Amino acid sequence: MNNYNRFDFTPITIDELLALFNSNKTIRSGGISVFQDSIGKPGDIIYTLTSIDKHGNDTIEFRFGRDRISIKDPDYMVSNQNMICVGNCSTVDWLYNPSIHLLYEMIGDHLKTSSLKGDHSFRTKENRDAFRFYGW
Repeated sequence: MNNYNRFDFTPITIDELLALFNSNKTIRSGGISVFQDSIGKPGDIIYTLTSIDKHGNDTIEFRFGRDRISIKDPDYMVSNQNMICVGNCSTVDWLYNPSIHLLYEMIGDHLKTSSLKGDHSFRTKENRDAFRFYGW
């Protein structure tokens, strides 16, 4: 499901997102949602985006200080001053400081979640954005 068609967003590539970030044309501070899931209540933690890196042709990594989110096979990325969103992907790997490591994998039409380290109660929704970094 593509929620952005109704807002006239034009999808961008990883390289275009990197250029926007490097020219200070992306959001820098906000909340994070992965398939509607978050660590803590939405808005409890304010993240500061410190870097975006491309790994190969199929993975993008967002760094928030010592936290990182790697997204494999991102599809339908959009960005403006208020958000960065990835509509679909195959895998999201979220390392939240050294204590929590979460994995979200799309297998066919189903989302599989795993806590590789630490405790986390997943509150995901498959038909939501794979990744959303947003302000309010």
